[in-house]
Amino acid sequence: MSALPEFHARYPPIELSIGISSRNIDLVGEGVDCSVQLGELPDSGLIARRLGVLEQVTCASPAYLEKHGVPASLDELADHIAVNCVCDKNGRPSDFDFDVNGESVTMKMCGFIQVTDSTSTRIWHADSKASG
Repeated sequence: MSALPEFHARYPPIELSIGISSRNIDLVGEGVDCSVQLGELPDSGLIARRLGVLEQVTCASPAYLEKHGVPASLDELADHIAVNCVCDKNGRPSDFDFDVNGESVTMKMCGFIQVTDSTSTRIWHADSKASG
C-alpha cells in the first residue's frame, strides 16, 4: 500500500474506503465506484479490464513432506491432503488449477479442513505443522 500516500497527496479530496470480501456485491446498489475482483466476472453491463494475473503456489510444510513424501506428479499429488478454500459463490471447495507444459489442468483435492478465504489458508498453514 505504499502508493496510498502519493495518491492522497495528488488527490486530497478523495476519501477511500477499502474492504476485502469474497462475496458477490451489487456495485451500483451498494455505491461502490471501483472494485478489484479475482477470477471470472459474471456477465454485467459494467466496464472491466484485466489488471494482471495472480500467481499461486501449492506448498507443504517440511514436516508434512517428511511424513507423506514429496509428490513428483499431479497423479501423486492427488493422493495427498489439502487445505481447501471454499468458494462463496457455491459453498464448495475450489478446484486446484495447474499449468502443465502450457496446458491448464484442474483437479479436486481431498482434505479434512476447509477455509473460506486465502487469508485463513495462510493462517492455517502458518499456525500448524501440517503433520496430516
